[in-house]
Amino acid sequence: MNAERTFAWIEKYCRDGDKPVTLTATELLQLLQLRGESKLEMGHMGPITGRLHNFLALLRACEARDRRAPVDVDPDVWRCASPRLQRELTRGNRIACRGEGLSPQ
Repeated sequence: MNAERTFAWIEKYCRDGDKPVTLTATELLQLLQLRGESKLEMGHMGPITGRLHNFLALLRACEARDRRAPVDVDPDVWRCASPRLQRELTRGNRIACRGEGLSPQ
């Protein structure tokens, strides 16, 4: 999936507290680098952490090819899911996605 589709999915299905997500410039650059679409030479960006990590964990849970491999649950990951997304997730020790229409592909 390209960076643009990743941005759109995160902004549609994730939350920052009770507000819709607006990715920061740093998060956008990290996603571009992660997807191999950055034209900037920024060196090694290090591990993705914080809320961007949580958004990507939710995305991974909803990608069709990963549904049989749920992601580990961290309370912060769950809190980053919008109410619409939470209704489509199963939650125990891991998060899995039931919603067919949530796959970004």
